Amino acid sequence: GDAFTDGLLQRIAELSEKEQQEDSRVSKKPVYLAMFNANTSEEGVHTLESPPGSGRNTVMAFHGKEDCYRFCLTLAAQGFYDPEPREIPLNQVYMFADDASRGET
Repeated sequence: GDAFTDGLLQRIAELSEKEQQEDSRVSKKPVYLAMFNANTSEEGVHTLESPPGSGRNTVMAFHGKEDCYRFCLTLAAQGFYDPEPREIPLNQVYMFADDASRGET
C-alpha cells in the first residue's frame, strides 16, 4: 500500500484499540440493582415487564447507590418484599441479559 493508506490503516487500528479499552473500562463500572433475597438461593433482581404480558423484562440499573436505595424504599412501600441495593459490574448485567434472552438463566 501507499503511505496514505498505511497511515489510515494505522489510525483505524489505534482508534479501535482505544475504543476497546474504553468499552472495557465502562463495562467494569459498577451499577446498582434492586435485589430480593440477596445472597440466597432465592436471589432475584427487580425487573419491569413492558408492555405488560409481553414477557419482555427490563432490568433497572442505577449509577448511584442512593438512587437505587430510594427506588428500593418505593418498592418496599408497594409491598415488594424487602429489596436492597446491590453493586454489580455493568458487564455482568449485560451477560445476565444475554443469558436470559437465550433462556439460560
